[in-house]
Amino acid sequence: MKQGNRLDKLVELNQGFENLAVAPLIEARTAFQKQEDQLKQLLDYRDEYQRQLEEKLTGSTSASSLRDFQYFFSSLSSAIEQQTAEVERAAAALEVVERQWLMRRQETRKLEKAAGNINAKIAAAANRAEQKELDEISCNRYARKVC
Repeated sequence: MKQGNRLDKLVELNQGFENLAVAPLIEARTAFQKQEDQLKQLLDYRDEYQRQLEEKLTGSTSASSLRDFQYFFSSLSSAIEQQTAEVERAAAALEVVERQWLMRRQETRKLEKAAGNINAKIAAAANRAEQKELDEISCNRYARKVC
């Protein structure tokens, strides 16, 4: 098997591995987006309930109602902190998977470039050999005519 063909096969295999590395990347991005969406939803809830509390404070509000709001905000703040930690974990996991995919991609690109260079050298050598052969044929024809 020629060197160019072997390297082409290696490039092909590496492209397959690169394609396989995309699936975990998609999963990590999806997980990150889900965690981020949940955090946004919690922040939206907090903003909405804060607005409702401000409306109730303009009117008459009982102490028990204020305590309920305070308890709810405390629980919501805790949930927001936990969700923020989840978003950070998902972001870190996404970064790791992205780095792994990029390394695989760079490796594939290097092999593609090497294969391209080798194939170009093989083609150039074949062209030189063909040109040499044509030159020899021309020279032989010329030599026959002269003799």
